[in-house]
Amino acid sequence: MQRRITGRRRPLGPVLALLMACMMAPAQGASEAHHVANFLSGPGNLTYLGVGAVLPALTDHTNGTKHSLRVVDSVATAVAASEILKLATHERRPGNLHSYDSFPSGHATAAFALASNLSEYYPRQAPFWYLGAAAIGWSRVELRQHHTTDVLAGAALGYWVGKVEARSRHGLLLGPVFCATGTGLGLTWRHGW
Repeated sequence: MQRRITGRRRPLGPVLALLMACMMAPAQGASEAHHVANFLSGPGNLTYLGVGAVLPALTDHTNGTKHSLRVVDSVATAVAASEILKLATHERRPGNLHSYDSFPSGHATAAFALASNLSEYYPRQAPFWYLGAAAIGWSRVELRQHHTTDVLAGAALGYWVGKVEARSRHGLLLGPVFCATGTGLGLTWRHGW
């Protein structure tokens, strides 16, 4: 039986305001900000995504495995959509004149897909996930890997995919193929799709 998601909807305005404030003032001359941005774009991003994918399975004994599968599904779907858009738009990166895969930001897309998906299941944790996603988005502008519009578009795409994933019956990419097995950490093939 599918659990119906209920509860108060939180306004998205403060999250978008924080994201825009982080992006409008890149501190390219400050070496400390550049070091922080390097961490957030590299190991910090991988840690954020990994913790977000595994934490529900480890902490929520009732629906954790299902939620972890949904998080992975939302990130995979959002990143796939982002890669298709990169091929279609062919936008030049601000810091690399020979790279034409700037729009939208894949880092921001993945981070916001995770944040919006997890916020549906664990609304009290939402500010932390959105803050992490906004910080990762800021890091991409700080490092001159993306324009602000690339990050905002990635954030919007990820946010939308995460919400659609959480509200869909079986998921978008992985959910129709795999299903969580009870309260354990196992997955099985879904039959009859």
